[in-house]
Amino acid sequence: MAVLLSSFSPSRASRAIATGAATTSFTPQDPQSWATGAATTSFAATCAATGSSSPQDPRLRIYRSRSPSQALRCPISVTISFAGPTQGEERQEDTSNARDEIDQLLLDGFDMYNRSSLHSEKEEGSEDDSEDEDVESYKRGMTNAAFEDMLTLFREALPEGHSLPKKFHEAKQYIRGVGLAYDTYDAYFNDCIIFRGIHAKANVCPVCKTSRWKTERSVVGHRRFLSRDHAFRSDEESFDGTTDFREPPVQPTGEEISAMTMDIQTAYGKLQKQKRIGRKKRNRVEGQEDVENKEEVHTVESTFKKRSIFFQLEYWKFLLVIHNLDSMHIEKNVFDNVVNTLLDVDKRSKDNAKARMDMKRMKIREHLHIDETQEKPDLPDAVYYMESSKKKLFCGLVKNVRFPDNHASSMFNKVRLEENKFVGLKTHDCHIFFEEILPLAVMKTLPEEVALPLIKLAKCFKVITSKIVSNKEIAIVEEQLPEILCQLEKIFPPTFFDIMEHLVIHLPTEVRLVGPVQFRNMWSTEMFIGNMKNWICG
Repeated sequence: MAVLLSSFSPSRASRAIATGAATTSFTPQDPQSWATGAATTSFAATCAATGSSSPQDPRLRIYRSRSPSQALRCPISVTISFAGPTQGEERQEDTSNARDEIDQLLLDGFDMYNRSSLHSEKEEGSEDDSEDEDVESYKRGMTNAAFEDMLTLFREALPEGHSLPKKFHEAKQYIRGVGLAYDTYDAYFNDCIIFRGIHAKANVCPVCKTSRWKTERSVVGHRRFLSRDHAFRSDEESFDGTTDFREPPVQPTGEEISAMTMDIQTAYGKLQKQKRIGRKKRNRVEGQEDVENKEEVHTVESTFKKRSIFFQLEYWKFLLVIHNLDSMHIEKNVFDNVVNTLLDVDKRSKDNAKARMDMKRMKIREHLHIDETQEKPDLPDAVYYMESSKKKLFCGLVKNVRFPDNHASSMFNKVRLEENKFVGLKTHDCHIFFEEILPLAVMKTLPEEVALPLIKLAKCFKVITSKIVSNKEIAIVEEQLPEILCQLEKIFPPTFFDIMEHLVIHLPTEVRLVGPVQFRNMWSTEMFIGNMKNWICG
């Protein structure tokens, strides 16, 4: 009785062997990809070389911990047979017992997720003190891709006609269908109550009399960067209910920052943070003014937490730009906020119940407030709301886009049409998506009042990240960005604007002062770190 596992890695295949209860044979599926030099060897040859037949043998573990160049790098077939000898004695068991053992092996996941067995292997006198990669993967949890690989493995082992799902999303739907779904409840952050039962619709905690909803911190107020006579400055209804005639903030020079931080005591290096014991609760009484609603008073201590070590260099305080903004990650974070909000991705969208409650507290955009009289309140449709058909069109357009060679990676496998979302997008994918694909996608799916500011924002990023840029182009972007951000403030909720959206307004100034971002961005650094990881981890 044997079970055949295809395309199974040697490190995991070794765990699939029941210790002392099975004999193994490993054969390559593709002889052409098998020959990679003298360093390449099969698991069977490894057993012969080390004199071991048990995957728990320390000698075999030492072999598995060798460098990636000595690892097996080809698809293999693993045959597990339960008819062989065990410790010099012939196994005398019938076919039904062997089938039971195989079934148990499948149920146990080939012992890959048994914490005790993984730790016991480390305690068997191994000379390598580093933890196994499988142990670390177990601690971090299984990814969706790994779960789908396991489903593929089980589907191959099951007879024809089974109904085992293929994808993680299908498995979740199957679980809901058989009645194994779960309900979620809001728990108050002071550990007073859980908002369910008679308190399911409550907006205030009955114990401490504070709001159920946590106020989200937002970075808005870009009207102060506009010209004094701009119409947006006196528009109360479209923004936060107030006018804004403040002057734009003056950026401090390096000498001023050096003087402000001169007396701050800073301990350099990585310090171990003390673990927080218990949870400090704020004692509030009914009628007490909420501290969070007060206007913040900015002091040196609230603005700067430490003094930069680079101020020890005599010339540092005289530089025009003493800290470069990371344009690559700023662009990615802005892109993530835009796309996740437009597609209403669960737990990633900036438009949620908390955002609507914030707008209700601010007394703005009454047409978007939650109707609390309903048993299960729904979010009223915002101007950027897309129906399911529009989301399918948006994602389908991205999925079918084709790029020239060496221009960008394929988007085909990074779009999940059934869930209307994107997965596995790297920073360069977001860069290309934002500047080249998003303008066309929003033009086809969103109204003009929403699509036009997003298209202008994408065009500004294209100028900022260009390798060749003129002073005239940068001056135009510096003038347009405040108005674009104000237009977005009229469209999206205040919680949409975090620090990343605000930093966009400073990017063209840096380009004007120190040149194109290609000399300061993180592309080369990220590529170097990625190559180092590949060399180390194989």
